[in-house]
Amino acid sequence: MMKLLDVDCEGVRFIGIHGMGGVGKTTLAKVVLNQLFVDNIHDIDDGINHIGTRFCNKKVLIVLDDVDKEEQLEKLAGARGWFGSGSRIIITTRNEITSKVLDDILIYELKELDYDQPLKLFCIHAFRKDSPLYQYDTPASEIVVTTGGLPLALEVIGSFLYRQPEEIWKETVERLARIPHKDVRQQLMISYEALEDEEKQIFLDIACFFVNDTKKMNANYMWEACSFIPETGIQLKDLGRQIVQRECLHDPGEHSRVWVFEEALDVVRTKQRKKKVQALILAGSHFQPLVITHEELSRLPNLRFLELEEGTFAGDFGDDFSKSRWISWYSPRPLDLEVTNLSMKNLVVFEIVSGSITDDWSGWSLMKMAKNLKVLNIRGCEGITRTPDFSGCLSLERLSFYNCINLVKIDRSIGKLKRLIYLNLKECISLKDLPEEIGRLTNLKHFACSGCFQKLPN
Repeated sequence: MMKLLDVDCEGVRFIGIHGMGGVGKTTLAKVVLNQLFVDNIHDIDDGINHIGTRFCNKKVLIVLDDVDKEEQLEKLAGARGWFGSGSRIIITTRNEITSKVLDDILIYELKELDYDQPLKLFCIHAFRKDSPLYQYDTPASEIVVTTGGLPLALEVIGSFLYRQPEEIWKETVERLARIPHKDVRQQLMISYEALEDEEKQIFLDIACFFVNDTKKMNANYMWEACSFIPETGIQLKDLGRQIVQRECLHDPGEHSRVWVFEEALDVVRTKQRKKKVQALILAGSHFQPLVITHEELSRLPNLRFLELEEGTFAGDFGDDFSKSRWISWYSPRPLDLEVTNLSMKNLVVFEIVSGSITDDWSGWSLMKMAKNLKVLNIRGCEGITRTPDFSGCLSLERLSFYNCINLVKIDRSIGKLKRLIYLNLKECISLKDLPEEIGRLTNLKHFACSGCFQKLPN
């Protein structure tokens, strides 16, 4: 792989990593990134759309992971002139379409491992050592053979079988024997089906929305508020999303979670009531922001997670948000929150990224009702000079005003936040001092404050 990259060579190179699902394409790409990291694109379509402006004439290393649509590659076909000499673009795919669409692409085929390596990998996850326990030697070998030695399947099934009784091992071996070894999805479903109902909900949330580590940390609060137990989950995005899509093959409005922007907008705009939708992400654009109304959200009575990008809310929402546990609002352009009677009584996570919010923003008064709020994350809000009164949010555990560059005053009520464990004031460059009451935060464990005040209060 490193020979194909040949980073000392001039010119732009596209390298395609091809192999069946679960064989380790993404892992290999991550290893390369760790050695040569320059930049990374997480969303393929969004990345391709912005790639020309973000990386024009720069020497970059970019990874486009799990490219499965020919039109995505067609967009890349004309991209060679976008990058500076020495750039490397790595594409991972299960399909063999890269060389048909992209001329002169270098192909690296990732093949299955031989027997000894998969057995060691499986044992590390199943026994926390690189060889099987004596009584499990035979079933361990059978699992390696029936999975075809695919790393992803071995890691998941091995982790599932860790400290499980022999009857579970026997049942797993029997079920795997009935599945073709290349059918990774069905192999992984064995572990998914063994989860408790609450664990399945957490797993599907992670797969659809919480790939980001910081989001997963905040998601614990939502899961607890919904009576889910946030234990360790399996982070397998593709499997989880396929499970959700199979809830109804033809109508996203019958899905429990909707993460594709176009589908989410259709779900909101159509007038049928959709009781099954629990979580969705909506996104407008800089040129055409969304305005989500009371009537639209009233048709989603069981919504507990909502993320809105490049848009705002308008209308009298009453109790429309009464089951919501998480709201994220990203609006860099000037868009006010034009709502009345928005119920935040059960909200536990509230995230705001908006350049238009000011000290007189109407949303601050709504937060006084957020008695159960655990996370308040305000980022990049250049219009605020002081924080709100925190007296109505005494359950807060995580508080952030990251990159609020004109913030000059922290309200003294911050001293009432006895449960606060995390405070982030990084890049609040206008903040010169803190109130004495900050010394009352006896449970504070993490305090980030680079780029702002000179010293702490006595």
